[in-house]
Amino acid sequence: MLLVRGLFAGLAWGEPKGRQWRESPVFLLGVIPLAVGLVFSTFDYLSSTARPWTVLGLSDAVRWTGFAASLAVSALLVWVFATIGKAGAKHIVTFDDMKLATSGPYSRVRHPMYGGFFLWGLTFILFTDNWTVGGWWVAMLVFIAVVRVPHEEQVLVEHFGDDYRQYMRRTNRFLPFGGGARRAFPAA
Repeated sequence: MLLVRGLFAGLAWGEPKGRQWRESPVFLLGVIPLAVGLVFSTFDYLSSTARPWTVLGLSDAVRWTGFAASLAVSALLVWVFATIGKAGAKHIVTFDDMKLATSGPYSRVRHPMYGGFFLWGLTFILFTDNWTVGGWWVAMLVFIAVVRVPHEEQVLVEHFGDDYRQYMRRTNRFLPFGGGARRAFPAA
């Protein structure tokens, strides 16, 4: 998934005019330990001496279903990156000619990339039959949902004003159905 993300980041040629870096220091300090845990658990999983206590013992059918689901989620993420274009960045940024993405997956959900990455982490747990790598991935996405998303939405309200407020009223944060995610994290 990171390769797909990198591909679309690389296709956004040039530095957008008036680009402003708006990342929260709290987010950066919190995400670093989670990323380190993800890296170490990945190396542990890939080693031939994976820890027995990390194995879930899932059937082959469940693992293959998880793999198929991960391919579907990967396709969703390709759609997300293709839709957001150069506005998709690994850090919260705004730039002068930035357009509010409201088409494709963004027509129903404000943060389909985070929702897709969360689902991909869950499918990774299933197809690897190992809770540590996917578990760290899911933990990082929960942290992002709680710490980064409210800050990101505040930045977008400041940049787009009423257009973003109206967009927030008609879409959920992470899931295209129900209002639970919208109510769980009040709008900025």
